[in-house]
Amino acid sequence: MMRIRTQPSLSREFNLIALFIIFILLLVSVWIVWRTYEYNGDRVLKQLENESLRIDRALIVEIENAGYVLESVGRQIAAMKESNLDDINQLLQSFDRRNYAKNSFFSWADADQRLVASSVTGVLKDPIDVSDRDYVKKAVTKPWALYIGRPIEGRISNKWVLPLSLGITDKQGKYLGVLILSLDISNLTREVSKVIKEQGISFAITNLALTLLTQDSADIDFFSRNFDLKLLAKIDFDTAPTGIYSRANLWDGDRIYAYYERSGKYPYVIFLGYDADKNAAALRSVLLPRLMQLCVIAGFLLWVLWDVRRRIIQPVVNLTYVVRSIVRGEQISTEPERGPIEIELLHHEILRLYQMLGERKRLE
Repeated sequence: MMRIRTQPSLSREFNLIALFIIFILLLVSVWIVWRTYEYNGDRVLKQLENESLRIDRALIVEIENAGYVLESVGRQIAAMKESNLDDINQLLQSFDRRNYAKNSFFSWADADQRLVASSVTGVLKDPIDVSDRDYVKKAVTKPWALYIGRPIEGRISNKWVLPLSLGITDKQGKYLGVLILSLDISNLTREVSKVIKEQGISFAITNLALTLLTQDSADIDFFSRNFDLKLLAKIDFDTAPTGIYSRANLWDGDRIYAYYERSGKYPYVIFLGYDADKNAAALRSVLLPRLMQLCVIAGFLLWVLWDVRRRIIQPVVNLTYVVRSIVRGEQISTEPERGPIEIELLHHEILRLYQMLGERKRLE
């Protein structure tokens, strides 16, 4: 019956140790990748949170500044006769020339809710009925309170604007009309985007009904591509004014880090996203040095194992073959075995034993 050898060998133990070390290094690599991904994600989301606060403050400042200018113009109109459209028109154009409204323009709607004067076209020969505008209706019901309408394409400027309205009354409380300031949305977007410090961050601003106000991104489909209206409709922005919408995925390059925050003062929601390519580059810049360090350590350990095999295990195997040849009565090489001193001494004693056995054989 054939006897099966089950005792371990140095070569097998060496191979097992090498495989075990490689397995451990792979586990450590996976752990490093995951921890780096988590660290990078937390960093990006913190950046998005900070940028959303800056955007919110910038948006509030821009609207408040426009509101101050609107109230200043309204106070001067209240001191005039509302029937003198030429004086009102000159006042609107004077503020327009000073660029207080930053490329936006003023309009005046009389008590009948008809647009009769504009800083762009002057006194209108054919007044425009604006009684259907929600911001005009609100301004009529509560004068001297600032109201913000939905983004519209201006009938006069042919630009997309954000209308701000202010109902005007005289000292006796008589209703005079509505002063309208149409903020140029493209200019508003440029002013707000100046506060963003980190590259690769894009933003979109909507009202609470998720109607897009503006967005700052090279991708014109930034908001529709990265934010699902059905999912957003399930969010209660009163109970959850801030939150993480999505995280980037190691296996899906199209997913991005996305964050939302409701404005602290106005009925708007700010959505931010971090560019996928920028995120991948940032992740590589952190991950690659760590993996390179791990590769260097792995290479060093494998080199140590290879050196142990070359200097210890392989000489022992060679000596085993030498002893086997002696037992079989075969000729062996007398060249010394190179390696550690213990290996050389063992080979020297084996050669002495071989010479002694040869001498005894000749004597017999």
